[in-house]
Amino acid sequence: MQKKLFFITLLLLSMLVFGTSAQTKEQGDYVYKVDKLYKTCTITEYKGDETVIIIPESFEGYPVTVIGEKAFMECTAQKIILPQGVLTIRNMAFDYCDSLTEVVLPEGLETIGSAFASCEYLVHVNIPDSVRYIHDDAFGGSYGVIITATKGRYAETFVKRHPNLRFHALVQEISDTSEISENSDTSQIPENSKDSSFWKYTAAVSASVAAVFALCTAAVCIKYARSKKG
Repeated sequence: MQKKLFFITLLLLSMLVFGTSAQTKEQGDYVYKVDKLYKTCTITEYKGDETVIIIPESFEGYPVTVIGEKAFMECTAQKIILPQGVLTIRNMAFDYCDSLTEVVLPEGLETIGSAFASCEYLVHVNIPDSVRYIHDDAFGGSYGVIITATKGRYAETFVKRHPNLRFHALVQEISDTSEISENSDTSQIPENSKDSSFWKYTAAVSASVAAVFALCTAAVCIKYARSKKG
């Protein structure tokens, strides 16, 4: 009899522990599930209508690690920023978000399910190097999406399999410019080094400066013409 009571008590305790390890709660526009056993949090639903959604990093001190299935489905946001700490985006998490044009994914993200299907106006997604799996239907029905990622990473391979997507190689940051001074003679730099990320970056900056200068010059000319006319 005592043995039977012991097993019943153990069963009840197990039910209590596992029953309270994952509780669904609500805070603001978010419905979330806290897993106290693993000290993590999953967003299960979003009820807001913000144009720009910045998803919180945590709830009750538990980091958001998962964007749940259908959590943001049919939302009206134009831009969504996911926080550091998110590891998984589950299926249909952002499906049919008709106004969505840009998504910012965090470094550390590992898995993307069929999460952005039928987002007709989605323009740009930066895929972190940490991503190891993307569902084949992740961007199904979303045409012309530009996937920015480091060349040679998983994202590039993924894009090659999907003609509805476009790949844009991420320009690497300058690694070392300590040996290049203001008075350095760039003609002495070997040809192969001129193809490095530094020179790509320099060319991009130069182009940007030229564009700004052209705009400023145009503005001055217009102002001058107006003053003469008056």
